[in-house]
Amino acid sequence: MAVALCCGRSLVTTKCTLVSLEVCQMWSGRQGAISRRQGGRLSLSGLGHGRAHWLGCGVSRTHLLDRTVLLLTIFVLSSAFLLPTASPAFAATWSPEMQVNVEDTSADWNPMVVVDSAGTAWVFWMGIDASQGDFEIMYSRWTGEGWTPEERVHPDNVQKDAWLGGASMGRDGIPWVVWERYRGGTSPYCDVLTTHWVGDAWCEPETLYAGGGEGQMYEIASRDTSLVWAVISTYVARHPGYDGDLFFRSRVDGVWSSLEHIDHPEIEDVSPDIAVSDAGVPWVVWQAMDYIDTLHCIYRGDTGWSESLLSIKGAAPSICFSGGEGPWIVYFDSTSDICGAFWDGEDWSFSGPIPLPLDLPSQSDYWPRMSGVESSGPVVVWAREDHNDVYRGDVYISRWSGCWWKGEEMVTEPDSELTAVDECPEVGVGAGGRVWVVWERSGGPSGSDYDIWARYSDDFLSEPWVKGFSARVEGERVVVEWSCRGQVRFKVYRA
Repeated sequence: MAVALCCGRSLVTTKCTLVSLEVCQMWSGRQGAISRRQGGRLSLSGLGHGRAHWLGCGVSRTHLLDRTVLLLTIFVLSSAFLLPTASPAFAATWSPEMQVNVEDTSADWNPMVVVDSAGTAWVFWMGIDASQGDFEIMYSRWTGEGWTPEERVHPDNVQKDAWLGGASMGRDGIPWVVWERYRGGTSPYCDVLTTHWVGDAWCEPETLYAGGGEGQMYEIASRDTSLVWAVISTYVARHPGYDGDLFFRSRVDGVWSSLEHIDHPEIEDVSPDIAVSDAGVPWVVWQAMDYIDTLHCIYRGDTGWSESLLSIKGAAPSICFSGGEGPWIVYFDSTSDICGAFWDGEDWSFSGPIPLPLDLPSQSDYWPRMSGVESSGPVVVWAREDHNDVYRGDVYISRWSGCWWKGEEMVTEPDSELTAVDECPEVGVGAGGRVWVVWERSGGPSGSDYDIWARYSDDFLSEPWVKGFSARVEGERVVVEWSCRGQVRFKVYRA
């Protein structure tokens, strides 16, 4: 663990690198390593009096002392690192790349993956029925040795079944899927449908929302089969036009509730994502298409939906529960960086940019998606493209290690070896720690054929991560406590 102290001045840190080191001096007698299985306790004395701000893990705590201002910034290192500025990246072991839609005869898009406790992946995507020419929602399941033949999640039909990706796996191992179906003929409307696995087949689709317009967005979250929540962003007629609003439905013990409507007048609410805590509390994050693209986040309490707990500029949010009581979100920030934040019970703690700085001005990162389990921090994947070469693109991954985002790692085969555009990634984490990543690949200069690919890692989460940080002031001493399955190293700097 490295501790930086600075009087009257903030130390800006990125990727766990201490900057302004020219104004820092080593605080003698306070350096070394602590190696404990259950955690550690560090007591720092001789700080003087003043107002100390605790920023461990990005969580702000204020302790009133007397006069001067001290900024305490803490970094924690696992046994794989010596210093934040010179830490070798942990290289995970990945399975070979596997094509999921092995029986495919046409293009497939928008993959989604959910993972059960045994590490079994269920992959969903939108494909074309070659015989009828309509769109279908397809799936395949990993058997441990290969992929099952691709099949529909709904009965065969001649209607267009479209999807932007909406699936969930509850703790009972039952997958749920949500999508939209065009009514066909002269009707311009679509219905939002859902289905779930019932042992050896998919149940008959149920209608969540009837008569919505084209371009709806939807997500579903299952704690288990007894409690499921769905959120839908769809257009509602306004005078003199239309507005995008949010609608919610819950399924409790097999019975769907009536629709709940949340309206921001004259503002389109889009890109919703939803997660349900172990206690059964749904949390929803979305983007309001106002003049600054504001992100909002609410939860459902005993008396109804809360006021928004978030108001920042951003886009494309994703939410999950992982390694804490509150949810995590990832999103594009106002500078087009991919950033993360978590709710600590009182406020949001922002973790800063996740990807490393880009090598070229023509590169850009996009499509951040997130998953996680209670025993580890969240895992984030995203796509990176080079605008100077439209035939190349790759998928990257990172995870929260307790105090910082782990160094990014390329998941797909590098473009130097494979000419392809890999994009639209999704990630799923099983309770046993297996991490699955799926993505959409278009091969060749034409980019006309799209396939679904996947690979997994059983050791990506094996690197110890730090949690349970707390700090308090006892007289003239700052006491820092944490838990970590591994060795923690620390240095103390003071200016």
